[in-house]
Amino acid sequence: MRDVGAARRGGRRPRGRLLRPLTGVVAVLTVALCGQTPPSPRLETASTQDPAPPASVGVTDADRALAVSWSASTETATSGYQVFLDAETAPRVSTNAATRTATLTGLVNGREYAVTVRTVTATTVLFIPTTYVGQPSTPLRGTPRDAVAPAAPTGVTAARGDGRVTLSWTANSADYDADGYRVLRDGVPVTDLLAGRGTAGWTDTGLVNDRTYAYTVETHDTSGNWSAASTPAVGATPTDLTPPGAPTGLVGGRGDGRAGLSWTANTEPDVASYRVLRDGVEVATVPGTTYLDTGLVNDRTYTYTLVAVDGHGNRSAASTAVQVTPTDLTPPAAPTGLTAVRGDGQVALSWAANTEPDLASYRVLRDGVEVATVAGATTYTDAGLVNDTPYRYTLAAVDTHGNRSVSSSPATATPHELSAPAPPTGLAATAGDRRVELTWAANAETDLASYRVLRDGAVLATVTGGTAHTDTTVVNETTYDYAVVAVDTHDNASAPSETVRATPADRLAPARPAGFTATRGDGEVTLSWTPNAEPDLASYRVLRDGVQVATVTGSTTHTDVAVVNDTAYGYELVAVDTSGNVSAAATASATPTDLTPPPAPTGLTAVDGGDRVSLSWTASPEPDVAGYVVLRDGTEVATVAGTTHIDGSPVDGAAHSYAVVAVDTHGNRSAASTAVEVAAADRRAPAAPDGLVATAGDGRVTLTWTANTEPDLAGYVVLRDGVRTATVPGATYTDTTAVNDTAYRYEVVAVDTSGNASGPSTAAAAQPTDLTAPAVPAGFTAVRGDGQVALSWTANAEPDLASYRVLRDGVEVATVTGATTYADTGLVNDRTYGYTLVAVDSHGNRSGSVSLSATPTDLTAPAAPAGFTAVHGDGLVELTWTANAEPDLAGYLLYRDGVQIATPAGTSYTDAGLVNDRTYGYALVAVDTRGNRSEPATADATPTDLTPPPAPTGATATAGDRQAVVGWDAGGADVAGHRVLAADGSTVATVPAPATSATVTGLTNGTTYAFTVVAVDSAGNVSARSAAVSATPLYAAVPVEGAGESGGVAASSDGRYVVVGTRARLEPSDTNTAYELYLVDRTAGTRTRIAPLPATATGAADTTNTSVPAVSDDGRSVVLATTAALDPRDTNGLADVYRYDVAARGWTLVSAPQGGSAAPTVAGTLLQPAASVYATGPSVAVSGDGDLVLFYSARADLVPGDTNGRVDVFAKRLSDGSVTRVSTTPTGGELSGAATGPALALTPDGRFAVFGADSPSGVLAYRRTLSGTGAGELRVVSQVTTSTGRTLPFAVYRDTGDLAVSDDGRYVALVTSNRVTTAFPAQTWPTGLAYRVDTVTGAVVPLGTGQTTVWEHQVELDPTGRHAFFSTAAAALPADTNGHTDHYRRDLDGGVPGPLVLVTADASGRPTAGPTGAITPAEYGRVLAVTGDRVMVTTSQPLTASDVNRLRDLYTKDLLTGAVGVGLG
Repeated sequence: MRDVGAARRGGRRPRGRLLRPLTGVVAVLTVALCGQTPPSPRLETASTQDPAPPASVGVTDADRALAVSWSASTETATSGYQVFLDAETAPRVSTNAATRTATLTGLVNGREYAVTVRTVTATTVLFIPTTYVGQPSTPLRGTPRDAVAPAAPTGVTAARGDGRVTLSWTANSADYDADGYRVLRDGVPVTDLLAGRGTAGWTDTGLVNDRTYAYTVETHDTSGNWSAASTPAVGATPTDLTPPGAPTGLVGGRGDGRAGLSWTANTEPDVASYRVLRDGVEVATVPGTTYLDTGLVNDRTYTYTLVAVDGHGNRSAASTAVQVTPTDLTPPAAPTGLTAVRGDGQVALSWAANTEPDLASYRVLRDGVEVATVAGATTYTDAGLVNDTPYRYTLAAVDTHGNRSVSSSPATATPHELSAPAPPTGLAATAGDRRVELTWAANAETDLASYRVLRDGAVLATVTGGTAHTDTTVVNETTYDYAVVAVDTHDNASAPSETVRATPADRLAPARPAGFTATRGDGEVTLSWTPNAEPDLASYRVLRDGVQVATVTGSTTHTDVAVVNDTAYGYELVAVDTSGNVSAAATASATPTDLTPPPAPTGLTAVDGGDRVSLSWTASPEPDVAGYVVLRDGTEVATVAGTTHIDGSPVDGAAHSYAVVAVDTHGNRSAASTAVEVAAADRRAPAAPDGLVATAGDGRVTLTWTANTEPDLAGYVVLRDGVRTATVPGATYTDTTAVNDTAYRYEVVAVDTSGNASGPSTAAAAQPTDLTAPAVPAGFTAVRGDGQVALSWTANAEPDLASYRVLRDGVEVATVTGATTYADTGLVNDRTYGYTLVAVDSHGNRSGSVSLSATPTDLTAPAAPAGFTAVHGDGLVELTWTANAEPDLAGYLLYRDGVQIATPAGTSYTDAGLVNDRTYGYALVAVDTRGNRSEPATADATPTDLTPPPAPTGATATAGDRQAVVGWDAGGADVAGHRVLAADGSTVATVPAPATSATVTGLTNGTTYAFTVVAVDSAGNVSARSAAVSATPLYAAVPVEGAGESGGVAASSDGRYVVVGTRARLEPSDTNTAYELYLVDRTAGTRTRIAPLPATATGAADTTNTSVPAVSDDGRSVVLATTAALDPRDTNGLADVYRYDVAARGWTLVSAPQGGSAAPTVAGTLLQPAASVYATGPSVAVSGDGDLVLFYSARADLVPGDTNGRVDVFAKRLSDGSVTRVSTTPTGGELSGAATGPALALTPDGRFAVFGADSPSGVLAYRRTLSGTGAGELRVVSQVTTSTGRTLPFAVYRDTGDLAVSDDGRYVALVTSNRVTTAFPAQTWPTGLAYRVDTVTGAVVPLGTGQTTVWEHQVELDPTGRHAFFSTAAAALPADTNGHTDHYRRDLDGGVPGPLVLVTADASGRPTAGPTGAITPAEYGRVLAVTGDRVMVTTSQPLTASDVNRLRDLYTKDLLTGAVGVGLG
């Protein structure tokens, strides 16, 4: 290593020896020249130039770094230190003298570095700063290392091979220091370090086939850290990959729409199944060596091959192919809809077309003899028959393969004559008052029986023996159309006769009204007349000038007030009866006129003027006053139009009396006014004043004139516009009531002491005007704005104010009208302006001024901050926003819930220390340099817990049948739930806390599944995954103890919940060997005893556990009958009905009256035994919601009024305890016999109940409507209509399971021995057969094949009623040869029997061997239909190869795929 520092020191020493003396000299001279005492020369030692390295250098490893520390150097001139790596010539870090630590970053973990430290000294020589770097310290070795493990590998996959597993994963690209991997098998490392960051695979060999191995991979880094194992662990099971040999001996046989195959079994011991390929496409997986391929197209050739598959899924080569051509062997369905319409010597037949595509023809049979073959049509006319002879017809369908259907239902017809009579002729109709008389000509036919009279197309009457009819049911003024039809003795009706029309009506008009007079009035005419005598008179009509103006009822007078005085009117009066007949008119005329005199004038005054008397009075308010007559001393002296008069005649000085009479335009004269007296006096008037002058002022006019010279002058009367306005003694007057800007005309009259008035003076005119300035405006204010000033003031009160003048700095800038504000804009901010305001009125008078000043300034707030967002964190909220663009922005104000919390200058803020799950409201306001604040921007955020819970522990996986139960330990307090993840990370189950297990369904048996569990807290944080666990589902096996051997089986509508008995111990607490009822939740995989027995219990004797149960759709309510005292008050030891609440785990007594308890000596329910009843206990039924329970009972106190003393069916509603007696008539009466069970059915909605009740015909099936439309209706279901139209009730079987009802109540399945689908339904077969009844149409369809000797029973319907099920020991299908009870399904779509399906067949569709020995009730079993294709069945037939117990077992069956499941699995 080259010593760079030494080289530098060697180069500097000569210069140092020369410069040091000079430095001292220069220093002394410098000080001396400056007038200071020179300092002592600094002595520079050799170590200053070659400083020693620091001591105690230490190096500490860190992540991609080394931390270096050292002791202080002993050099006095130490100015710092330099730290070097390896042979680098430049220091990595330089520090000052006080810093003796350094961190070297950017290093590579796992690489060793050499670290040295050098001392740096500093001095000044001739005013030149000089530094020296010393020798390096002893090198120390350091290797950076991190303590953080690398990320676990992802994308780990395991591919199985034969004795090996090939692993692959995604190389770690996230950790720069990753340098390899290792593989763990079942948690144990099986490789050393697989070096290389990019390594992404390894193959594990030498493994044991068919053993499952779990693999994980860990990442290694250069610091020696190992990552956590990859998750989830991936499983792989190395397996045999050698295929079996190709199958041999394949042969095929054809059938109807099917092909049968068989072959030689392969010799390989591990062959698991065979795959059947039809035309190269795989159609079936078969464990045995035979297969029946159904659903094929007849007459088409199919090619079959076979592939063998071993237990490891290895497939052989295909076998040699065989060809099979199925053919049609199925007869068409019996034709339906056959109708027979009789004709004249013939019968017309028609029917519904069969739907078979290969139908060839129909064969018509008359009275059992084939009479015709019909092809391509669905009608046939049978001619040449004898009229009035009955014929019976049936129909058979024949297909192109010659298969012939059974006969259709029969139809009967009796041909007869069809020739109708001729239409009647000569029909005439005569209308009268509320009647029409009809007549017509008689028909000539000898077999005529009658005539039918039609009115408006409807039969009105039948007339025999005549040709006339009177219709008295008509209404007057209504038009009717009549026709007549002739009818012969065969009821043939002619065409209608020609139609005639008639309208009955009253046509007689009333008499002309008498005594009609018209009397004129003032603005009216009064009419009157003598009343008419007709009893049907309805009213009178009044016409004026030919126009009707009134209808008068109940009176003989009318006043016409809509007339105009002085107009002549002509009037007519007609009488109208109730039929609208109008009489001739009576006439009269009149001319109304004004007859009212005006009122006497008032206010009469008389002014004695000496040579004249001046009269005046108040004008009459009457609009038609034409003038006034003036009377002096009772004598008319003048007629005037106005209200004044000057009488110039009485100059004699004598006394006079004056009065006035008003006269209107019609000459009506009022009474005279109150008279006024004029005493004897001087009547010579003064001279008219002269020299009148009028001077206008502000709201006033000043008058002056020349004074009169008469010695008896009393004063003057001032007239303004001819109206007296003042009386003054002198020759001046000021009128202060004048209105400005109004022109006035003034006159003056002189009056002497005798009251004589002169004539008026010459007129003088004047117009006053406003001369008063407005008041100075008040309330003047100026509010500064941004580049403007807003001025306002109080409005002046002057009514004539016109405007305000605004002056700025002495210059008028605005005239404001109609307002008291002004905005002066366009100003310069921060400049002071002086404002003056003046008010101006409409006459231009200006007020004094008012002044003030204002200085505008920036008042514009910034824009509200944009982009304001709040992002929640854990105990904090991150706030961000977009910066405002205003140049004068000063900053922001931040508020939380209305309280200011910060003044950030930037565009983000973190609000910490918050409470999680609490919502905070934030507001952000921008503020400029003038303090203007923007509108707030708002945002809400709710900080929340972001810390995930720890990974679940204690994970387990327990395999089941197509499912696995995954369990784990309980999580922490804030864990809200758990998710179960599949190997690919997808969620397969989610359960809420505190549950610690979940059932994963839908798995494939025989396949290994790996699961992990994650916890989710209430904030939604998801933990890391738990350790992986795996499980391999396997098919469930039926318990060796069987299921459903006693009592019954019940299931919810969707099949999730099942109640069935078994001796198997299905829960850990079940340690006895007794038969007990279990509630099975097939979704959750739970199985719970309903009435647990003690550990010592054995056998099947407990009445609760051997009962016939029912279960609600939610699985919460189980209803059954038992003699056990499940209620402490039940001490009778007899059968009662109870409801078990699964959630509350408690029992409630059902078979009791509302609010009551068990009867002390009477059973709450009962089983009515009979030869064909095999039920082991009383039956019950429950609605889907669990609220309504149906049961048989003989208790008389369940409902009031039950006094029949026999068994009834009752319905109890558990929510309110109410009880209803079901087995009654719709009105509550008694049926003909007792209710008879145990057969009982109830629709899931609780609307329809089906039960049996005794009658003279035997036990009949009834359907009662309990709620909804038709509530209370009772229908006999077991009845048919015979060919003669008679309704025939028939008896039914009544064992549990012998009645079933569809969900909508329309269809009922039942069992009867009556021949209900034959022409003789009253006759019986030797045994009971199964049928479906359509309660809407009454159609009855058989479920069986037509055999009549083997019992068909235990019926069921799917929810829609389309698919019906029954059990029988008969061989309903040719392949069913076991001779024991099997269950079948019949498709009844459209009411037509479709193909049969064997329910109790194995998964391949093959009948099973069945029980051995004689048929016993133990093998009967039950079918419960979830849908038409999904069923549950209890049967003694072994539907799986593992069922070898030969006992009754519970299975699930998919009739589409054939899949068989174990009901208790």
